[in-house]
Amino acid sequence: MPDTESPPAPATWLLGRDRAQRLRLSQHLFAGVLMMACTLILLYAGALATADGRLVAAWGVVTVGSQLLIYGLIRSEWSLRLADPSMTLVQILIALLMGALAYPLAGELRALAMPSMLLVLVFGMFQLRLGSVIVLGWVALALLSFGILLEWQFGRHFQLHIDAGHFMMGLVTFPGVAVLAGRLSRIRHRLTEQRESLNEALARIEVLVTRDELTGIFNRRHGDALLLQALRRHERSRRPLCVALLDIDHFKRFNDQFGHAVGDSVLRRFVEAAQSSLRSTDTLARWGGEEFLLLLDDSDAPAAQLALKRVHEAVAQAGFSHAGEPIAFRFSAGMTQVQADDSAVAVLERADRALYQAKAAGRDRTLMA
Repeated sequence: MPDTESPPAPATWLLGRDRAQRLRLSQHLFAGVLMMACTLILLYAGALATADGRLVAAWGVVTVGSQLLIYGLIRSEWSLRLADPSMTLVQILIALLMGALAYPLAGELRALAMPSMLLVLVFGMFQLRLGSVIVLGWVALALLSFGILLEWQFGRHFQLHIDAGHFMMGLVTFPGVAVLAGRLSRIRHRLTEQRESLNEALARIEVLVTRDELTGIFNRRHGDALLLQALRRHERSRRPLCVALLDIDHFKRFNDQFGHAVGDSVLRRFVEAAQSSLRSTDTLARWGGEEFLLLLDDSDAPAAQLALKRVHEAVAQAGFSHAGEPIAFRFSAGMTQVQADDSAVAVLERADRALYQAKAAGRDRTLMA
């Protein structure tokens, strides 16, 4: 059915899905670049230390491999089955764990592990909510403590005053950065919700401005705009265009005899029947009262007459019953084919003249002008 409000077409939905997928991939790539830079720095620190080279190499392989694995899961869309397709929480936890393990491997430069862990926490503000980021701040502090314990137990550079200072700095910075990142995340989520609410409000306003409340099709204001657009397309492409004015016959009788509720039902049934027989490229707008504007794109006079014949047949079958009495209705139409350099006023005058001729000739018919 043309010109009706419906859910987004599959192609539109897939486009939105592809855009979200690209956003997830770009976000992971950005995080991956930062993580790789930190990894190189920590590998440099591990190479300068007297730690076991095999442990440093294994740490580097696991760090890089985990990032590549997560990228592959996102790229293949496997992550779509998860509550968080971006796998943000998983990425952060792995990065924090690898940062903590880098602490005892980096020797005298082990303090470099702390900025990398702080950077990971800041990354959480792009996706996670305040509570999650704060929890991650304490998880990061716990993992740092674990790294300090490993250095104390197995490392060769443990110095109580230095490592205690690192712990105290982590005690202040990790929860502090987590709170700040969480607050920024809350602001971001709030702005996102406000933007979505604004978009919904704008969509509702657009419907109110462009749609007829009773029938759901375009109103006269928007019909005027669509007519001007159609005329401009015709002027550029020179493809045929026909315009028709349709008027329900003896409509006042329905209101007077059965009441306005029945009259409203007639209008809705008429629109449903007309749209069911039109193409998706045809446009029907309520022109006023029981009168309608029909734009038939890429249709010459014979094709437009066939289209109106289908509408007549569909409307003839659209009757209904009220209080046991059958309600049948018909319409008259005046149609014209747009000529070169036609103005909207000229086109509507010809169609209106043909409509009056159709009514004078007995109604329930379409005449050309």
